[in-house]
Amino acid sequence: MENLKFIPIRYDKMYKKIFIIGKDKRIPSLLIKETSEVDSEIETFIYPEIINFPYKEKSTIVDLIARLENKTIIGIELNTVVNNMIMERNFFYMNKIAVVSSDQAKNYDDFEKQIQVNLNFEGEFIDPIDHINLIIRGTDKIYLDSMEIIRINIPYFVKLCYNKDVSELSIKERLLGMIGSEDIELSKKLAKGDEILEMILKKQLRYSQGKRLGLLYDKDELIKASYEKSMKERYEKGKLEGKLEGKLEGKKEGIKSTVKNLLKKNIDINIISEATGLSISEINELR
Repeated sequence: MENLKFIPIRYDKMYKKIFIIGKDKRIPSLLIKETSEVDSEIETFIYPEIINFPYKEKSTIVDLIARLENKTIIGIELNTVVNNMIMERNFFYMNKIAVVSSDQAKNYDDFEKQIQVNLNFEGEFIDPIDHINLIIRGTDKIYLDSMEIIRINIPYFVKLCYNKDVSELSIKERLLGMIGSEDIELSKKLAKGDEILEMILKKQLRYSQGKRLGLLYDKDELIKASYEKSMKERYEKGKLEGKLEGKLEGKKEGIKSTVKNLLKKNIDINIISEATGLSISEINELR
């Protein structure tokens, strides 16, 4: 058991198998409740295909969208790579869902509140969990509370779970720690004693041993490693080329300075050209 292959939940295909695929709503319900802080049961899942058309020529599918019994719509997305388009993409998702919601609404009171949760593995945070609303500039007054974005710093919670005893951790902290964990022993420790967390770990271990997912994971990790190696090599090559370019530029400037000094001493231009390798026209430009 100790040497079993352990595919982390941060791997998107594992995340979807645990939290999205299946009829049992207890696992996605726990994820929604603990990340959105909305205490309401799932009424129905909304298939991500409603926004599955290009955003800036990139296919878009939110990992999990559910409508709760209190009519709040929750979208939860796993972001292992975070860039400056994340926030734009969030509003793109939310506006597409709002179109569907508004078609069903009879008046403004029927407009459904939306919360987009980002489980981020990188990026800058103010707090471990950031709540983002539209506010009036220069104040803390929320202008529109029907749309909210929640950013969760997953590495923070993994570190927290390593540093604290399980008895000191909340279910939220244990769940977020498991989502970010790549250590089977840590995940087993965090899951122990809680029925739903143990269900999550059981599914994770079962899918980790599945041949199909295992092969996909190995393939994706190989592609990722190859890409990272390529980017590192390009970075190192760029640094080297930059250094060489700097040296050449410095050498050129030194030659130009020497030529100017020789010209001031009225040295024959042909002699200067032969000594420096510069053409007559290049030397004349330095007069």
